[in-house]
Amino acid sequence: MTTNETPTEPQREDVPEAVILPPRKRSFSSASVAVFIPIMAILFAAWYGVRAWDQRGLEIDIHFADGHGIKAGDSLRFHGISVGQVKSVTLDRKLEGVDVQVQLMESSRALAKTGSRYWIVRPRVEFAGITGLDTVLGAHYLNVSPGPKDAAPRQSFTGLEEPPVDVAPGSLELVLEATVRGSARRGSPVTWRRTPVGQVLSAELSSDARVVEVRIAIRPEYASLVLENSRFFEVGGLSLDVGIGGMQLEVESLEALLSGGVAFATPDKGGKAATANARFTLYGEPKEEWLEWRPALAIGTAAQTGDSALLPIRGKLSWEEGMFNRNKDRKGWMLLLEAGLLGPADLLGKPEDAGDEVELDVLGETISIERDLADQELAVLALTAAPAGAPLPWPKSRLRGATVPEDCIATGDPEKAPTALAASHLSGDTMPWIVKDLEVGESWHGAVVTSRATGDVVGILIVTEDEVRVAPLPAALLP
Repeated sequence: MTTNETPTEPQREDVPEAVILPPRKRSFSSASVAVFIPIMAILFAAWYGVRAWDQRGLEIDIHFADGHGIKAGDSLRFHGISVGQVKSVTLDRKLEGVDVQVQLMESSRALAKTGSRYWIVRPRVEFAGITGLDTVLGAHYLNVSPGPKDAAPRQSFTGLEEPPVDVAPGSLELVLEATVRGSARRGSPVTWRRTPVGQVLSAELSSDARVVEVRIAIRPEYASLVLENSRFFEVGGLSLDVGIGGMQLEVESLEALLSGGVAFATPDKGGKAATANARFTLYGEPKEEWLEWRPALAIGTAAQTGDSALLPIRGKLSWEEGMFNRNKDRKGWMLLLEAGLLGPADLLGKPEDAGDEVELDVLGETISIERDLADQELAVLALTAAPAGAPLPWPKSRLRGATVPEDCIATGDPEKAPTALAASHLSGDTMPWIVKDLEVGESWHGAVVTSRATGDVVGILIVTEDEVRVAPLPAALLP
């Protein structure tokens, strides 16, 4: 039997179909890697070159009259460490010296500025000593003294033939004139009572050849020793005195014996403080009276950093006394406070035998005085207004009491040097302190006494015919 049905295919389970994906592309082919490596090497080399260029330092040129054996490869030193290296040493075009090219380290660029001084370190035997011994067996080298911090950059210098004489910042430089050149020479000491307080910077003929100019520098802490009437004289060598009592040999100091030197003395009367570059006569020897001067002058850092606001005011008390109305006056110093004028009572009160009119002249103004202050030592005169031209009032916070004697400074005439009041010259367990073994004239009456340690006002100087004392501040004024 035939049939028209077509046979059906047997049913199959679902079978996953394979999906053919395109081939994945590699991120870097071997060809791209071969190109990338040289590019990276070039970039790294360029970066390293730029960095090396930035760190190469600075080249400077120094001209010397003589090379003294300096050569390429020698070092430039500062504070004992190498800060650069000599690249080349050549004769200059005029054959009058040598040109030294130095490569500074990047960290030492600040040495290349106006005012910097360069010199060649080599063995030197001088009267003041021997220097440069480390170059006897080793190589010579350059040394540098930097210029001011705010100086302009510079790359060309003229080297020094001799090491510079170091001058402390704030030193007082003076010029001494002598008819002939004596024992003083560069580096010689300047002494006060045979104690070194400075040094000689140079000794050369003046520009017109009429005198020898000796330039000296006094260290800042001793600058207050030099006043306008100080006397300078030469020292050095031996002083031999033969008399009935025998033979006496004197030597200023071993350093002065070898290198000469300059000494100076200041009279007891004082005077205005010497200014920079002031000129003095340099004598060949001192007069005997100069060696006997013993002024009390404040030295040290405290004496140089005093408060400029401390400006005592000069006052003059005038009156008439007696049946013939004789004119009398008394002068002294006063300190302006917020409470008024502080000063000696005999300057701010009515004298015992004075007539009706007693006047105090202060800064061109006249103040009538009517009160009696005979039982007081210090007083305060209240003011309705400060006199014209008066300084600012001294703050109350800068007033204090004192117990045992301490080192102080007395300030009177602003044009004169302050007077030092050492604790060893003040007697008394409590105030008032008596000033002993110290000549203080009446021109210091009323001078303001400040503590050397703190700068605070601790008393007022009272000068009488019998004694000089430091009077304590009234308790009502103290903070």
